[in-house]
Amino acid sequence: MPKATTLIEAIANLKNEPLHKDEFKEFFVETTKDRGGDEAFPHLKRNLLNDPHGSNHYLFAGARGCGKSTELLHLQIELEKDGFLVVNFSVRTELEPNSLTHIDLLIATLKKLFEAANNYGLAIDEEFLKPITNWVKKVSTEETITKSFGGEIKAGGGFKMPFKGFFELFSTLTAQAKYDRDFTKTIHSEEDHLISELINAGNLLIKEIKRELESQGKGLLVIIEDLDKLDLKKGEEIFFNYVSRLVAFEMNTIYTFPIALYYNVQFNVARSAVTDVFVLPMIMTHNIDGSPKMEGGQSKLKELLDKRMDLSLFENEEVMFNFIKYCGGSIFDLFRMINGAINFALNRERDVILSEDWEKASNRAIDNYQAMISDRIEGDKVITSSAQYFAALVRVAKDTTKKANNTWEELQLRQNLCLLSYNGRGWIDVHPLVKEVLIEKILLDESYRIR
Repeated sequence: MPKATTLIEAIANLKNEPLHKDEFKEFFVETTKDRGGDEAFPHLKRNLLNDPHGSNHYLFAGARGCGKSTELLHLQIELEKDGFLVVNFSVRTELEPNSLTHIDLLIATLKKLFEAANNYGLAIDEEFLKPITNWVKKVSTEETITKSFGGEIKAGGGFKMPFKGFFELFSTLTAQAKYDRDFTKTIHSEEDHLISELINAGNLLIKEIKRELESQGKGLLVIIEDLDKLDLKKGEEIFFNYVSRLVAFEMNTIYTFPIALYYNVQFNVARSAVTDVFVLPMIMTHNIDGSPKMEGGQSKLKELLDKRMDLSLFENEEVMFNFIKYCGGSIFDLFRMINGAINFALNRERDVILSEDWEKASNRAIDNYQAMISDRIEGDKVITSSAQYFAALVRVAKDTTKKANNTWEELQLRQNLCLLSYNGRGWIDVHPLVKEVLIEKILLDESYRIR
């Protein structure tokens, strides 16, 4: 997709969606050294190249909109150059995030693996298929089995088949997991028995897939995205209660991980179960003292915009840098505000973004964040009041050390981007747009406004 030269084209280039492979070359900007922190990309690439057929499990955390999907696509592209089969999928596409269980996730992972194996034309001997077909018979209707396998399981004779039937069957099971809660409840009713069987049967097939791939000089990696966007209670359930099952499949896996849970008191439960954990901080648009960080911060986001759109589409640099300063390093908010401003400009038949378009777009973004800071209610009871959230935000804004207290309020505020994480030393700050909310409510004076 070429660089946008009109506002209409810029809307398409600034979608808040992960980059596709065919867009990567044109739009990718290297940001690893501009974030501080773990420098996850070279570390992960080195580890996986050193153990391409291993069973390593990684958690990859970072706030929504910080660029995790782009970093993971970069890793995928580089590993594929080195002979890896990389299976990358989103739980938001495959499953229903609000009711997601670890069982759904296991089934969806096998589905995507079977799909990739089918695309490679791999064929597996009956010896490795029987355990999984036996498990399928226990959780599926006769209609589901017959539709996917054409009666081959029932025949019971010897056969050697490609993975197509397994992909189709697990597609059906994934759909059931997404839309039919009774299906998952049925498995839960005999949980230990059925899930252990699924994991053992899945690992027999994974072992054979890895053997086939190794004979072709290929490694294996599965990347599971958008788990970082789960509600915190759902994230705690999956990563703290069932992490041992998530890492039971014997293959290299990367799980995106909710940034707030990285600072949760129970985090060591997940940390001890995986090979390593990486955190992707925001690009720093400001230093810890609030002064602008131009080199490698704001200038890096300018470079990112310059890849996607002609910068002459902004009235001047001041207008462009307003978007950069107030996004706080969140690419999600950068694109959202610019797209909002573009629509304001187009509504007035303008072909450039003016200062008044910036003001309208930023005001809308500020209102969106203010709406997020509300009472947390369960049933008819207020669990956390908006006053508690505002108090936590004010504390962080006024704290010169910018160290987190990791209270429940702060964890929630990290999850919804009101608080942003920066640098390898782990300091946090209030989102620049949220500071405007605090100033408007006279909880902060104007000296805290972003510079």
